[in-house]
Amino acid sequence: MILFHGTIISSAKSIMQGIDLAKSKPSVDFGQGFYLTESEAQAIEWVMGRENPAVLKFQFDPSGLKRIAFDAPDERWARFVVANRLQMNLYRYDYAMGPMADARVSRIRKDFISGQITFDDAVERIIGHTNGSQIAVLSPKAVQHLKLLEVMTHELQARRERLLGLGLANPS
Repeated sequence: MILFHGTIISSAKSIMQGIDLAKSKPSVDFGQGFYLTESEAQAIEWVMGRENPAVLKFQFDPSGLKRIAFDAPDERWARFVVANRLQMNLYRYDYAMGPMADARVSRIRKDFISGQITFDDAVERIIGHTNGSQIAVLSPKAVQHLKLLEVMTHELQARRERLLGLGLANPS
């Protein structure tokens, strides 16, 4: 499968030397990992407006890897996301794929940590609220299944406009 990762050039250079999962943020949707998308348009959207943007294109072969997948932002997905955002998830997968929680999850996390809401309240508040799709490579074993194919740094705006014309990007 072809996957894309939006970043900045300095981070792209580091990634080209090797993906270090320990450098990843721990409190994100699917846990600490290297996040990608199947959508080139989404990866470009992530970096638009940033100084020195880059989009990396990878080949990913998930053969032999343990995964968890979510088809929809339902209660199962929400429980997994909330548990990971709170660093409470005890499950271990090589990679995860599914919807990406929208920005409201950060506020929900703060409300839970401050004791204003319960875990179940947090789950209920994020069900159905997404902002694209994602694939998280979560283990060193899975990192070995990624092959960098291309680093795109120039003409990202033109690529975005072409994808918009094809109906493959959000006109934000």
